[in-house]
This record gives sequence, C-alpha cells and structure tokens, in this order.
Amino acid sequence: MGIEVGGVYKAYPFSLLARAVDAQGELRDTVAGRRLRIRYDRAHSTAEAFDDQGRPWPGTMAYWFVWVAFHPRTEVLSTPQR
Repeated sequence: MGIEVGGVYKAYPFSLLARAVDAQGELRDTVAGRRLRIRYDRAHSTAEAFDDQGRPWPGTMAYWFVWVAFHPRTEVLSTPQR
C-alpha cells in the first residue's frame, strides 16, 4: 500500500507490514508530521490507513514497480532486524 501526506510518499510492502504490526494487526507511523495508524489484514492481504482521529486516510494498493514509477522518491517502511 502507498500513501501520500503533504507531498511525501510512503510505501508499506505487505511483507514488511506482516513483521511490523502488533497483535491487533496495527502499526503506528508518522509521515510528514502526520500521525497515522496502518491496519494490515493478513487473512485478506489488505491494508488501510487512518489519521490520528480515526478517519480513513487515502491509500493505494499497487505493485511496487508501478508505485515507484510514479513516486520515485518514496520512503519505504523499515522494520528492525530481529
């Protein structure tokens, strides 16, 4: 999933989300100063983003090669090494 916040783009590859989310399937992140909650559903291979007020934040599901072609300066979720 990819999102845009104030001209900053960030990608959340499902392979990384699967390792980064908590037991409820959620990840808290900050992009361009905006706090977001990313919800990942392993069973259905989907993700959603919400702002800190719980309102849906627009996200785009796309293959990486498509997303990065349109947004070459995309930040990518990183997860700590275990």
